[in-house]
Amino acid sequence: MKKFLTYIFILSAFVSCKTKKPIAQNPEPTKKSELTAYDRRKMDYLFFDGITLKLQGNLTQSLEKFQKCLAMDPSNSAVMYEIGTVLHGLGKNAEAVAIMKKAVAVDEKNIWYQVLLAECYKDLKQYSNEVGVFQRLIKNNPEKINLYYDLAAAQLYNNQPEDAIRTYDKIEEKIGITEELCLQKQRIYEKLKNINKAAAELQKLIDANPKEPKYYTLLGNLYLDAGQKEKAIEVYEKVLQIDASNGEIHLALADYYRETNQMQKSFEELKSAFGNTNLDADTKSKILLNFSSFIETDEKVKAQYDTLCILLVQTHPDNATAQYFYGDLLSGKKKYSEARDAFRKSAELDKNKFISWYEILLLDVELDDFESLQKESLIALEFFPTEPAPYLFLAVALIQFKKYDEAEENLKQGINFVIDNPALAVQFYAYLGEIYHKQKDYSSSDEAYDKAIEIDPNNVSTLNNYAYYLSVRNDKLEKAEKLAKKANELQPNTPSYLDTYGWVLYKMAKYKEAKEYIGRAIDNGAINNTVILEHYGDVLFKLGESAKALEYWEKAKKAGKGSDFLDKKIIDKKLYE
Repeated sequence: MKKFLTYIFILSAFVSCKTKKPIAQNPEPTKKSELTAYDRRKMDYLFFDGITLKLQGNLTQSLEKFQKCLAMDPSNSAVMYEIGTVLHGLGKNAEAVAIMKKAVAVDEKNIWYQVLLAECYKDLKQYSNEVGVFQRLIKNNPEKINLYYDLAAAQLYNNQPEDAIRTYDKIEEKIGITEELCLQKQRIYEKLKNINKAAAELQKLIDANPKEPKYYTLLGNLYLDAGQKEKAIEVYEKVLQIDASNGEIHLALADYYRETNQMQKSFEELKSAFGNTNLDADTKSKILLNFSSFIETDEKVKAQYDTLCILLVQTHPDNATAQYFYGDLLSGKKKYSEARDAFRKSAELDKNKFISWYEILLLDVELDDFESLQKESLIALEFFPTEPAPYLFLAVALIQFKKYDEAEENLKQGINFVIDNPALAVQFYAYLGEIYHKQKDYSSSDEAYDKAIEIDPNNVSTLNNYAYYLSVRNDKLEKAEKLAKKANELQPNTPSYLDTYGWVLYKMAKYKEAKEYIGRAIDNGAINNTVILEHYGDVLFKLGESAKALEYWEKAKKAGKGSDFLDKKIIDKKLYE
């Protein structure tokens, strides 16, 4: 109880503090009101409640308490300040400015009052008023360095770059040459197109730190950007004299040689930079990203990209991004197993890097490694439970193991996380269609495929698969024909799509047309496809070409495992369905 009363006493003293002399530019202070002892205690409790509510984030209720305090003592600047902070927090900066002007009029020496006033002016974009506040503060508090920084920032907002430089100069007079000040002035001079003065600021840093290569590099970059190439190379060569192993300077030289159209020298410098362990992996990765937009159209750039990629992973083998780039390189060369190893290492180094997990799952599918796909999809879901892709990949694995109920559950769960990605949504519904077909729930299968086509009417694989399943069921064949025809129009000369169309026609007893399309499938690359060869034999048999049908059934058997009837067809030389 004693501590609480002491705290209230301190608050009371703070609430009642005032000075007598107002500043000329602000409103006249409200006349002081005398409070009774009872009113003073009541006001203290209101003020304390207001502070508590403000700390709890209840700004509106806090404001009500402070306004009641101000009604009891209209000249209390501390209460005005609290009202100002709350109004500022509520975004009511015009009202905050009005009350803070009154607070400053009561106590012109209180820095915090004026700083809050300046913040409100800044939020209102009244930068000239903000500048005026800091100028007055500096006049009365010339020893406070932070006020000069605030003034310079306000001057920059108010489009007074020359005045900001003069303010930074005053700071430099007080604290000496610093990197922060020189670089800030250099940037301002550069925007003002005053390259000589910008260079002079960097030269000051060089003179103060003659063995620090980064300042030389910055100066060389400044000259290069300004088109003063001879000055740039002169400065870069000084860096090499100081530190020949400096990675940054090799990047700068690469830029220089590229600017002067010496492309081979530029690439040699890039190789030196990438082979330098002192240059960080993130910087190198950003350069590779710039390269990646050209590698599809320029073989030379692609070769350079590959070289830099290998250097990146050699110099930073324990960097997740470096391993990702290496995995991408290997994947592009169709070295899928090695690529997956690199992506796995990337994910191991940074488990929160989703793109690495995504590539792993893609390669599991590419390698037909469905055991790994199931295992790694589950691990990915532990880290990314709201990412839809791992649910889809897991369902793909479960379908392979005929765990249709689990696959269905994952697809239904994962699709809830698909947002603004129609292509992915189509995949979910298409796989649901496949699951229901395998479970002979044909109504649900058709519903799922219809939903997929509604989302994307031109998804070729969905059109093809839906048509094929309908033909297998010997159901809705006219619809199947339209779907298969559209798939072939969208992507002609694809063996599997030609075969589907041909098989639909076969089921419709349009044998001549079926022969044409399945024959085209074989001509377009399906010469060793068991299913398509057997289909072609079936069509030939229907057309009375039994000898040739037997020939294709035998070819189908040599190519792999055909239907359950294939051996019987060959032995009996008859068609079984």
